[in-house]
Amino acid sequence: MTRVAWDVCGVQAQVSSGAALSLWARVNDITIQDVEDALWKQRTLIKTWAMRGHSTYSHPTASPHT
Repeated sequence: MTRVAWDVCGVQAQVSSGAALSLWARVNDITIQDVEDALWKQRTLIKTWAMRGHSTYSHPTASPHT
């Protein structure tokens, strides 16, 4: 999931379910709970403002290349 977020330069996350839907379309066997856990428990995704100042995006907290 973090690799996909990295590859697409972040997924729009203004509404959390939108981020989950975007990731679900690209990652096999993913659930909304997986996305929530990545954001709030594992902290492998972070929600932040990027690119445009009024939309939030989910980005990986580390490069998948490290």
